[in-house]
Amino acid sequence: MAHITSFTVENFKRFEHFEMQNIGQFNLIVGDNNVGKTSVLEALLVEKSAAVTRYNLLKVLTEYRGIERLRESFLRSFVRRGAWMLENTEISYDDNFKIAFIPENGHGYVWRENGIESDFDVSNDRAIKFDGTLRFDGTGIVHVPFIPFFLGYSKDLALAYSSYVQQNKETKQTILAAMRTIVPQIEDLEINVAIAEEPTIVVWQLNEKEPMSLATFGDGTLKLLRVLLNLLIHKKERLMIDEIDAGIHTSRLHQYLKSILDIASNLGVQLFMTTHNWECLEAFKEVLEEPEMQEFQTRARCFNLAQMPDGSVKSYCYDFDDFKYAIEAPFDPREVWG
Repeated sequence: MAHITSFTVENFKRFEHFEMQNIGQFNLIVGDNNVGKTSVLEALLVEKSAAVTRYNLLKVLTEYRGIERLRESFLRSFVRRGAWMLENTEISYDDNFKIAFIPENGHGYVWRENGIESDFDVSNDRAIKFDGTLRFDGTGIVHVPFIPFFLGYSKDLALAYSSYVQQNKETKQTILAAMRTIVPQIEDLEINVAIAEEPTIVVWQLNEKEPMSLATFGDGTLKLLRVLLNLLIHKKERLMIDEIDAGIHTSRLHQYLKSILDIASNLGVQLFMTTHNWECLEAFKEVLEEPEMQEFQTRARCFNLAQMPDGSVKSYCYDFDDFKYAIEAPFDPREVWG
C-alpha cells in the first residue's frame, strides 16, 4: 500500500467536511479534546476491500469501545448524525481512491468504489456478535492497523510475537533493543505455555532466576510492544496510534519515540499518531534534531486540528521548521498553532 499524501472525508462522525494535505510519513496530530483526533484515525481504517473495512470498523466498536453486541446498522456510529440515511459518507485518498457509503431505500448502505458497488449492506438490523478472531480466506487473523490509547495484555500479543518475531533472531534483537527503552534490564522475551491456559509472553531480566509474565508489567511496556509488533505486521502500510505517549513516563519519551520512528522508517510504515501532551511534542522535535535522525525531518509533519466558529474542524499542517518554531516560541505556543 503506497503512502498517502492527502485525505478528505465527508459526513464522517463529527466532520461534515475535513481534509489533510501535505501528509508525510511520520504524522503527529494534536488538538483540543473532542476536536476529532481519534475520528481521523478511524476514517483512515477504510480499505479498498469492503470486507476488511467492515472488520476494521467492527473491531473498533467491539474490542476497543467495549460494545459486546450491536446492530448490523453499526455504520451509524461512524456517520455524522445529521447525515444519517440522508447523504453520502465519502472518504478519499490522493484523488485516486474514493469510496462512498450510499444510502439506499432509506434504510441501508451500499459500498461504492469509483462507481462500482460492493456488498456492504447493513439494512438488516438484526443483532450480531463480532468474533475478534474472524478470518478471511484462510489467511489468519486480520490485524487492524489501529492501536487505541490503552489496551492491556491480550492473547493477540503472543500470537503476533510468535508469528513475526520468535523465529527471526535479527528481528528479535531489534525488538529487545527497543524494549530496553522502557525495561532496561530486559534480556529476552519468550512464549510460555506453562503458566497460563494459553500461550503467553514472559520476560527474562538480567540477574533474575525466573521470568515474569508480560501481563504484570506496566502500561508503557505493553504499549511499546504492541506498537513494535504492529510495525512488523503492517510493513509498507499505514498504522494509526491513538495517544502515542499514553503510559510512557516523560523520562522515557525521547528514546521511545526514537525507536518507533527508526523502525517505522526501516519497515516503510506510515504513522499517524495523536497526542495532547506538550512533553510529547518536545520529545518529537528533539528526536528529529539528533544527527542520525535529521534525515527524517523532511518526512515529519505536525497537524493541529482546530474547531472553527461554525463548528467545522480545520487541519493546519506544519513541516519540521514551522513545528520547531512553534515549540521554541518565547510566548504562548497556542498563539502559534493558528
